[in-house]
Amino acid sequence: MCIIEELKKAGSVVNHEGYYYRLSNIIEILILGLMCQMKTLTEIHMWATSKHVNPMLQENFGIIKIPCYSHFAGLVGLIDSEKLNKIFMDFFSKLVETVVGKTIAIDGKTICTTANMKKFESPLNIASAFVVENGITIGQLAADSKSNEIPIVRELIRLLNVEGATIVADALHC
Repeated sequence: MCIIEELKKAGSVVNHEGYYYRLSNIIEILILGLMCQMKTLTEIHMWATSKHVNPMLQENFGIIKIPCYSHFAGLVGLIDSEKLNKIFMDFFSKLVETVVGKTIAIDGKTICTTANMKKFESPLNIASAFVVENGITIGQLAADSKSNEIPIVRELIRLLNVEGATIVADALHC
């Protein structure tokens, strides 16, 4: 089981300004760049097009064509985040194999670094489901605000197969 193979489900070939790209390749570049401690789209693009990394992406991942930065940024905007989130939740749930008899800790968190970003009206709030015994987060959903945590946690539980698991959450979810 390989996350790169699963990511191919995230998008097919798209036509962006007359050029054809695989969205799954863009997602792969993003994830690999983040794993290599790149923090911005600019850093990830520079990393991917560097003379040392580009041949590795071709040889190991079959990524032949890396778009120019403006196309790269535009293609990132075409990624269906809900579909991508579902792929990740399915993949990490498979890694856990079964949650029967395990503890799933569900908690909402405010991502503090988004508080300073001008384009957000409020900081980003995320609810996560963490399988304690495996040390793996099997799902996350974003909430519009801290006050919307309850419906997001319920939706997260609905999306995940948690039958037979012990759910641990804040008292407000009782």
